Amino acid sequence: MQRLSEDGATEPVEQQKALPGGTETILLVEDQDSLRRTGSRILSKQGYTVMTAANGVEGLAQCQEHKSEIDLVITDVVIPKMTGHDLYKAVQDSGTEPTFLFMSGYSSADLRQGALLDRVCHCCKSHGRLRSL
Repeated sequence: MQRLSEDGATEPVEQQKALPGGTETILLVEDQDSLRRTGSRILSKQGYTVMTAANGVEGLAQCQEHKSEIDLVITDVVIPKMTGHDLYKAVQDSGTEPTFLFMSGYSSADLRQGALLDRVCHCCKSHGRLRSL
């Protein structure tokens, strides 16, 4: 594909690749309604089955109720009623081990300073681009 510049010359335009999709089940734990709805819609369009929770307690209940179905938990680190890290520990203690992906608008250094993440955890920016996930 070519793009026409202001001086009339053509230049190549980088083609965007399709986002990868899947059939796994994802639990999205996010307290901001708009982010939760948008994230759920994007993931569903990519073929994933998406469950949602607005806080850590709801997230834990979903994990316990659907323990054999959930492949990935995407959770905000700072959420009401139970932090994302506490949710992670509680799910591990219950005997299920889905993969966890933590997201936050805070920097990793800020989260570690507040003892919300262990050094082994990796975190992505919640306001980042979908492709960066």
